[in-house]
Amino acid sequence: MIENLWILIKWGVLVFSKNYIELKVADDNLIAGFLSALGSFVKETTNEEIKSIIMEGRKFCYIVEDGLIIVISVANQCNDILIQSLLKDIKNKFLEKYKELIGNFLVDTDNFTNFDTDLEEILTKSDISTKT
Repeated sequence: MIENLWILIKWGVLVFSKNYIELKVADDNLIAGFLSALGSFVKETTNEEIKSIIMEGRKFCYIVEDGLIIVISVANQCNDILIQSLLKDIKNKFLEKYKELIGNFLVDTDNFTNFDTDLEEILTKSDISTKT
């Protein structure tokens, strides 16, 4: 089950988030900054992209491609292949709609709020449910 989603521009700017459960830290910008920093740390120290962070009951799954960092929080038992496929679908749709906007360093995050409808359409077609 998908619990949370964050979409960042590669340099760490949060442009879209969706929360299906409430986290103890409610500031999505703070969470996104941490997720971005952790991904940068892994890349700098290992020269590899981060794929997931696994905890006791959930995991954060990443895709870092085409100038975006997309992270979803899911239950541990979710299938990694399905999660990566879902992340690619989200990335492709996001780029289809907003590619021209994400290349700018000064980004108006209000331009991305209508991605909610597209996200729900993608999730409806996926084999991974949301936790509501």
